[in-house]
Amino acid sequence: MTEFIFIRHGTSVNNEERRVNSTRENDRGLSERGQRQARLLAKALANEEFDAIYSSPFPRALQTASAIAGARKVSQEELLRERDEGKLDGLNHKEIRAAYGHEREAYDANKLHGRMAGRESYADIIARVKSFVRTAGALHLGKVAIVTHGAVIVSAAVMASNDHSYLSRGEPKQTSVTRIVWDGKEMKLKSFGDDLHLEK
Repeated sequence: MTEFIFIRHGTSVNNEERRVNSTRENDRGLSERGQRQARLLAKALANEEFDAIYSSPFPRALQTASAIAGARKVSQEELLRERDEGKLDGLNHKEIRAAYGHEREAYDANKLHGRMAGRESYADIIARVKSFVRTAGALHLGKVAIVTHGAVIVSAAVMASNDHSYLSRGEPKQTSVTRIVWDGKEMKLKSFGDDLHLEK
């Protein structure tokens, strides 16, 4: 039995500008707020014993993972990378509405397979998350920390609950914790988006 603790990275500089960022070279890392969130997360998880810690290779995720890892090793995993946002990458929310608002209705009607402006579909993300879970689940028993991105966590929740409504609920908050159990055959969602450790 493996318990995967999926953690969304802390608030990034791009998050604060409401700017989409799916390329590593344009990732400006955590903002001051994000760094504070990461410290609170580390404190909340201090008594958890992790068999392994994995992270997306994006700087905002690696910085968050480093906060909880301390002296422990953080393994970068490409399958946990940010969603490829296609032509949306680098745009802020206002710019996206102006340029691609006409595609929104069709996308909302088919979020699982939709590729608005060439973005990676949730179906594609689910496939790579499934591959990671199967591989990591075979390597580790106990608890495995995973620092990644909102769309990856939503995809994992859909897989573990078989509930597609997670696609429309919005992404979990930065540094929130989602727990999923893997028994070698199936995933089960224990909790989604726990952020009680954050300052209110």
